[in-house]
Amino acid sequence: MTRKVAEKIARGIADKIECNTADIDDWAEFWGFTREEYEEFLDLAIKALEQEPKTGHWITLKDEWGDINEAVCSCCDSNGHHKWNYCPNCGADMREVEE
Repeated sequence: MTRKVAEKIARGIADKIECNTADIDDWAEFWGFTREEYEEFLDLAIKALEQEPKTGHWITLKDEWGDINEAVCSCCDSNGHHKWNYCPNCGADMREVEE
C-alpha cells in the first residue's frame, strides 16, 4: 500500500466519522476504545502520512575486534539493528537509495 492510498483511506474514514455514517461507537465497543480515541488515532495517522518521509542510515559501532555490536539511527540517535529497513523509534527509511 502506498502512502497516498493509506492517506486516502484514513481521510475517507475521518469523513465518515464527521458525517456520522460510520458506526464508530460499535467498533469502539468491540475493540475496547472510545470514539474520541479513534478520532485522535485517525488525526495522528493523517498527520503522519502527510509528513515527508524521513530517510537515514545506521551508524554502526564496532567492538575492538571489528564486529558490529550496535547501530544508531542517523536521524534520532536511537539504537537499532544495522540490518533493519526502518528505525523503530522515528520510522526513518534505512534502505539504501539507488541512484
